[in-house]
Amino acid sequence: CFQGDDKQVLFAWENTHAVFTNSSIATADSRAGPAERLALTSSVNTLSLPGSALSFGVRYTISVLACMRAVPEVCSRATTDVEMASEPLLAAISGGDRVVSTENDFAIDACERSRGHDGTNSSLVYTWSCARLDASGPDSSPLCPSTLILPAACVWHVQRGQLPIGSYVLSLNVSSTALSLPTAHASVSVRVANASVSLSQLVTNTLAVKADPTHTFRFKGELLLPQILSMEQEFERVSFLWTISPEPDSWTASNMSLDSASSTGARSRNLAIRANMLDPGASYRVFLQAFYDGEATQTGVDVHMNRLPYGGGCSVSSETPLLELSTPITVGAGDAWTDDEGDMPLTYSFAYSAIGDANAITPLSRESTRRSAVWPAPLAGEYTIYCYVRDAHGAMATATATVAVGGIDDAQLNAVFTTLSNDLATLQAQGDSTA
Repeated sequence: CFQGDDKQVLFAWENTHAVFTNSSIATADSRAGPAERLALTSSVNTLSLPGSALSFGVRYTISVLACMRAVPEVCSRATTDVEMASEPLLAAISGGDRVVSTENDFAIDACERSRGHDGTNSSLVYTWSCARLDASGPDSSPLCPSTLILPAACVWHVQRGQLPIGSYVLSLNVSSTALSLPTAHASVSVRVANASVSLSQLVTNTLAVKADPTHTFRFKGELLLPQILSMEQEFERVSFLWTISPEPDSWTASNMSLDSASSTGARSRNLAIRANMLDPGASYRVFLQAFYDGEATQTGVDVHMNRLPYGGGCSVSSETPLLELSTPITVGAGDAWTDDEGDMPLTYSFAYSAIGDANAITPLSRESTRRSAVWPAPLAGEYTIYCYVRDAHGAMATATATVAVGGIDDAQLNAVFTTLSNDLATLQAQGDSTA
C-alpha cells in the first residue's frame, strides 16, 4: 500500500486518435480516415478542452495514463471519445411584421440574427419564398408576381412597385453547407398599402421576436397622408392616441396608465414605455389611433415580453479535502434549466469572486452550451460561484453557490511547486513550445 507522499499520482493526457465521422458531415463535404490530433499538455487529473480547439465532424479518442510518483511502473490507462456537438440552426428576421407604402423600397433582413451550427452565419444557405394572402387591389392574382426576384443572400431588398397592394408572407428557410442539420424557418407578414388611403402604420424598433422587459420599449408612429403638410399644419390637423391591452396588473395596483408608464405620454407621435413597466412572459397588443381632419384610423401590433430562463441552480463539486492549488473544482448549472421553446437553446458561462467582493468577478469560462466548467487550481479562501444562463433572445438568469478552499502548509506548497516544475521541465525537454 502507498502512504503519505507516496500516494501522489502523475497524469499524462494524449489524443491517440482523431477520425472524421461521415455521419455528422454533409454529403458534399464527406471525408473518412484520420484527422489532425490535439496537442494535450495537462498533467493534472482534469483535462479542459476548449470548444475552439475541436473540429465539427471529428471524433477524438482521449487517453489518460495515471502512474504512481513513487513507483512509476505502477500505472493505469483509460480512454474516452469526444465529439463537438453542433448548435441547431436559427432563422430569424429583424423587424417583424410590417406595413409598407407603395412609394418606398424596403428590406427583409436575416443577416444579424440567423445563426449556424457554430454560432455564426458563415455556412448558411438562404432560400426565400413569397405567398400572397389576399387578392385585393388592382392586381387580383393570388400569387406573388413572377417578376419578383428571390435573392440567395441573407437580406432581401424589395424595390417599390415590385409588390402590388395587398398582404403577403415572405418566408425564409435556412440550411447549412457544413453539417446535415434540420432546416430552420422564419417568416414575416408584409402589407403593402397605397399612401393615399392608408392613414397610419405602426413601426417598432425592437428587432427581437421577444422584447426585454428590463429595457425601454420604443414605437414609432407614422401617418401616411394624401398630401404633404407643413409642421404647423400637421400639428393642427393630426393627433395620435396610444393604448395597450391588457394593461399589466401592477398598473392597476399602483394607479398607473400608459400615459404615466411611458416617458413620451400616450398622445405623442412616438411611444417609449419605460423599463420594467411590462411583465416578463406576458403578451400585449399596442394600438395607435391616428386622427386626420376628423377622420380616425387605427392599427396595432402584438408584442411578447421575454422572461428569464428558470428552474435550475448552481452547484460546485470536488474531491475532499478541497485544498488550494491541488484540488480542481467543477462548477455546474445542471440539467434543470429551461425556457419557452422559442427561446432555446440556452447558453452558460461561469465566474467567481471572493465572498463580499462582487465588484471583482473573475470569469471561469466563455459562454457556450456546455453546462459546466472546471476551476483547476483555486487559491485558499471563501468564494461565491456565479452560474449565468442566457436564452436565445439575450435574457440572462444568475444563480450562485458558495465554496470554501482550504490552505496548505509550506511543505505541501513546496511539493506542489516541485511537481509543477518537474512537469514543466519534462514538457520543455520534449520540445513542447507551449510549456
